[in-house]
Amino acid sequence: MDNIDTHESKMIKSSFPDEDRDFLESADLILLAGGDFEAGWEILRETGMAEIISRKYYEGAVILSVSAGALQLGMGGSNTDPRESFTETLKLVLYYISVHDEDNDWAQIRLTDQQKEGFCKGFGIPAGGDLIYHLDSSVEPLRLGLNEFQRSLESEEEVCCNILLSPAVEETSNGNK
Repeated sequence: MDNIDTHESKMIKSSFPDEDRDFLESADLILLAGGDFEAGWEILRETGMAEIISRKYYEGAVILSVSAGALQLGMGGSNTDPRESFTETLKLVLYYISVHDEDNDWAQIRLTDQQKEGFCKGFGIPAGGDLIYHLDSSVEPLRLGLNEFQRSLESEEEVCCNILLSPAVEETSNGNK
């Protein structure tokens, strides 16, 4: 955050003292950091930060996230097997999100898509990749492609995967740099 022209920035403490609450309440830009997804979510929920972040989003604040922070913006997630432990989160992004799981063939989000009832869609963001979520619920990949997952219409057991290419990937594959 030091590299962009913000007037004030502050790391909010997990103890969430009144001074931090006041700062978050007045923020126009919020960054949710990475780390342990479930531990971070517990802090957001127990301190009341989750409600403030949701309200700020609907009031027009820009919310950025890194790694586990992206999961917290979505419909929910799990550090382990979603069949054993699943945590519902902010639901500001109307999809399930998985990050950095490409070496495991996106097992977490595939299991989530299989476990959830009804329509279920999610995105895998690879290490070094980014996703922009627009107000119309469309998504845009940046730098690297995104993996899009949803349950097959033909079989509830099957999860389909599509790759959404970012403009940077498309330019490279066309020989343009």
